Amino acid sequence: MLQVALFERNYVPITESGCWLWIGRYDKDGYGLLHDTRENGYRNVKAHRYAHERYKGPIPAGMSVLHKCDIECCVNPAHLFLGTQADNMQDKKKKGRALRGERVGNSKLKESDVLQILEALDHGDSQYIIAARFNIAQCHVSDIKNGKRWSHLQRKSLN
Repeated sequence: MLQVALFERNYVPITESGCWLWIGRYDKDGYGLLHDTRENGYRNVKAHRYAHERYKGPIPAGMSVLHKCDIECCVNPAHLFLGTQADNMQDKKKKGRALRGERVGNSKLKESDVLQILEALDHGDSQYIIAARFNIAQCHVSDIKNGKRWSHLQRKSLN
């Protein structure tokens, strides 16, 4: 069973923010990791999930542990709350942390390209010609036009 002492010695309280920053091992996304042994054997447990279970109680199946402070390595139970994955995505969007536009790693277009596409659409240019100009599929141009992609720029272009 995971020892409380192991958890307690692997975070540092930060007075200014109130965060308890994890200083132990991390996963690739920046979340703290602990080792736990249960009937199933040895496994990794995310430190913030352990903190929630220890100080606030069990995590129901299908629920996520979200951060009020948006610091992945924070394990302060006062900064943690339960929510669904949909709640997590909504919280991320509301706080402006959702990846969109150029910040998406595999994006072919830059914001300036999308603004040019919107301008060309406003001038009545063919979606197929615009797609060929930017080396994308026509359906992507259609999605930009209809606000299914790059909708944050769609609103800017209307002003």
